[in-house]
Amino acid sequence: MLNHIIWFKKNLRVLDNATLLNSDYPKILIYIVEPQLWVQKDMSLRQWEFTLESLKDLQNQLSSINLHLNIFSGDALEIFKDIHNKYGIKKVSSEQETGIKWTYQRDKKIKQFFTSEKITWQEVPHIGVIRGRHNRNYWAKNFQKEINKPVLKIQDYFKNSKILEIPKVQHPQQFYDATPCPQRQQGGTNNAKELLKTFLDFRGENYQVEMSSPISAEQSCSRLSTHFTYGTLSTREAFHKASSRQKELQGTNKIFIRSINSFLSRLHWRSHFMQKLEDEPSIEDENFIPIYDNLRDSDEVKLSAWIEGCTGVPFIDACMTYLRNYGWINFRMRAMLASFAAYNLWLDWRFYAPRLAALFTDFEPGIHYSQVQMQSGTTGINAIRVYNPYKQSEEQDPQGLFIRKNIPKLKEIPLNLLHNPENITPFEEHLLPQDWKRPIVDVNQTSKQAKDRIFSLRKMTNHKILAKSVYIKHGSRKT
Repeated sequence: MLNHIIWFKKNLRVLDNATLLNSDYPKILIYIVEPQLWVQKDMSLRQWEFTLESLKDLQNQLSSINLHLNIFSGDALEIFKDIHNKYGIKKVSSEQETGIKWTYQRDKKIKQFFTSEKITWQEVPHIGVIRGRHNRNYWAKNFQKEINKPVLKIQDYFKNSKILEIPKVQHPQQFYDATPCPQRQQGGTNNAKELLKTFLDFRGENYQVEMSSPISAEQSCSRLSTHFTYGTLSTREAFHKASSRQKELQGTNKIFIRSINSFLSRLHWRSHFMQKLEDEPSIEDENFIPIYDNLRDSDEVKLSAWIEGCTGVPFIDACMTYLRNYGWINFRMRAMLASFAAYNLWLDWRFYAPRLAALFTDFEPGIHYSQVQMQSGTTGINAIRVYNPYKQSEEQDPQGLFIRKNIPKLKEIPLNLLHNPENITPFEEHLLPQDWKRPIVDVNQTSKQAKDRIFSLRKMTNHKILAKSVYIKHGSRKT
């Protein structure tokens, strides 16, 4: 008897999951733990732990509606071959994944096998992300159409599935990055729903104005990015609930309404950036514009100091320490960290991006690799954003609370030295701890040098021609 396989990838939820819609053939639900995935660049222990928690939660959700999730471990292609030999496969349904190059190559091999065996593969698109040729001018309209569709209900799903006899599942033992993350978010749909509820009930009221500081952002941001990444909550469900809450607030709370507007726009923004990688997978490890090839350095000493929070720039080191411990930090601080690596340390984004990605529990390839290129100035179509960490420190952490909390050895350091350690005078050196580290670069000098080099390239005629082609393919526009 031929079967319909439902392959869970990064859609670890029941509600609003189109792969579970009723159809012909007996169903077999599977998830594949792929040890080789977790040793790829940018993959980490913290991401796996979130995934594992979400898997356990998904099993419970499915069990409550009489469905069973069979979890395999090993090479996905070999597992599909084995299932086909033992049980027969007529059709496979899965999420259409916009992942890293490794998952892209894996899917190409699996598709070849399915084609050779006359197995139909139905890939359900991520909301608003289009695979194949399309006109970018109509992308925003298509996104609005998809996000506004009704949330899929459980009563529309099939009613039972098969339980298979499978070997004991082996969890990954090696990771590209195994940095401990003691304050990491917990996985699972229940945690996602609680975050959404508290965000829309009260936490998000001042989101629009409090998202920039790492002090206020921890509570005021939705904190749903990791759940969107692993699909424990659909962006469509979040959109509908946020829109409903916005209507409730009409005429009562303009500040909260504006904050929800900002949140809704970021759901659009999320899919917009995923579309870039879907349209051009090479941007994971190639510059949007090749003029920037071989421009920057691959300095392991500078990279290690930055990734370990030991640059001697207090606000940079505090943000990196927070990210290492929490697996998350707000967007402005992410941009500042990337800017510091690209402009002040003059590191090639291809050199530092995987190390940074591995620290994000919410690593989303399409967003990450587009953003590090944007913050490095290599897209050609975005303004050059060079963040001054001393200015950011004074604006976002004026009392030095965030710095002192994340770097306890600096608790007794005077505020002016926290915000601008390059201005330390010989008379102030006795105030410093013995292990005080001076900044490894001169921020103002390296910023100027970097901007001069980037702007000189942007004046070139062929740069303007190439930048126009990037905009036509990837640029954001409403009409």
